[in-house]
Amino acid sequence: MDVMEEARQVAAQGHDIVHMEVGQPGTPAPAAATEHVAEAMRRGDPMGYTVALGLPELREGIAQLYRDRHGIDLDPARVVITTGSSCGFILAFLAVFDAGNRVALADPGYPAYRNILGALDLEVVRIETGLSSGYQPTPDLLANAGPLDGLLIASPANPTGTMLDRASLENLVNFCSETGAVMISDEIYHGLSYGAREVSALQISDDVIVINSFAKYFSMTGWRIGWMVVPPDLVRTIENLAQNLFICPPHVSQVAALGALDATEELEAPMPPTELYCWRRFRNWGSVISHLRMVLSTFMRISRSWRTIAGRSANVCCMKQGWLRHRDWILTRSVATRPCVFRLRGPRQRLPMACGAFKSCSADGWPD
Repeated sequence: MDVMEEARQVAAQGHDIVHMEVGQPGTPAPAAATEHVAEAMRRGDPMGYTVALGLPELREGIAQLYRDRHGIDLDPARVVITTGSSCGFILAFLAVFDAGNRVALADPGYPAYRNILGALDLEVVRIETGLSSGYQPTPDLLANAGPLDGLLIASPANPTGTMLDRASLENLVNFCSETGAVMISDEIYHGLSYGAREVSALQISDDVIVINSFAKYFSMTGWRIGWMVVPPDLVRTIENLAQNLFICPPHVSQVAALGALDATEELEAPMPPTELYCWRRFRNWGSVISHLRMVLSTFMRISRSWRTIAGRSANVCCMKQGWLRHRDWILTRSVATRPCVFRLRGPRQRLPMACGAFKSCSADGWPD
């Protein structure tokens, strides 16, 4: 977000900035979402407080989403509507961990995981991952990390884009069950994958916490609306925390989310030809990209500025004492990214990262 603010300041001076620093989809909220809000406002809906767990009809709609996507018969009572996925992480960590508990997560990984855990006085246990593990944790890696109270996974992962297949996810669920660690599964990028469909941890066990959001697949980042699915015995604890810390999720965003759930046709529309061409070009960028299964984020304004972006990318690794000179890069190239640490071969390397609502590749490879 600091890089985003730097980019805003430069843009305010009249420069045109290509934003590659945050996970911002290139499409607006579905038309059905905004129309649903407009209709509610025309009816004079006061948009006052809702119950802390969220609108019952939205919770039911999300339960139906799991039935449609994954064939899961999910009780809507286990669904908790949150103010974005970030709120879900705070509620989950507070509900199941005590200060000093050790929580494992993959490295590289989403920086906010570490920061939220640290702010709550929890010990972050970084699991160094690599090509051999698909940049995902494995039971063997976790077993070498010492006693664990929790495991946070992401599939598809940010920033690597790698996915856990069902067997790998089952192995992690079993590890947590055997060791007493709580599993939290970040599934915010579900719906944005090629090849095999993503596997939800809920397909394997009810004794997990799943966090998701309307931000990426539904293109509703600024609406700040997400959800959790929690075991039945955690619902009341989460409710008590939510009503005291956040009161309720934004009512207007919940109304928009209800509309978004009916926007399947718009959300599943075929990829535009220009964008598909770029995906095909990027799959030939060499072993690093293919191993990481990373792809260009869909938030790029490809149709308008792809040639310009490609021309600037030659200097993508401007480094100074291991850190990308973001401000210099924004000022001289009008491209905003964020730094991210990768272990490719040998020492860890800090590289600029184009992050966002991306399409993830499974083991089946790139799209045709």
